Amino acid sequence: MAKAVKSAQSRSIGDTFQATTEQGPVAFKKQFDDVLAMIEAGKEEGARLLTRGLYTYQVVQRANHSVYGLAAGVFTNDLDTANYISRALKVGTVWINSCWFMLSPSVPFGGHK
Repeated sequence: MAKAVKSAQSRSIGDTFQATTEQGPVAFKKQFDDVLAMIEAGKEEGARLLTRGLYTYQVVQRANHSVYGLAAGVFTNDLDTANYISRALKVGTVWINSCWFMLSPSVPFGGHK
């Protein structure tokens, strides 16, 4: 099992036009829904998801392809997800489970793009 997890985690996911990419993003909603359905079916049969989820990857990719990069907000109950997303996003400030308007104007902040 550990070997399969290591292999999945080292897989190069990204732009399919790059020679080093092994797997591109799920491009269509039906395809995305089918993948999620297969994951849920496996979990119902007792399987556990041992690597970062497809949905998390898709969210980060979509956010990072935006022309904006000043700040982001992440709302989650999972600390590992919060840490992963906050490090993966190309933004200057990331709020975790809080509201952006709570920022004091005296606190420095900046963007990424």
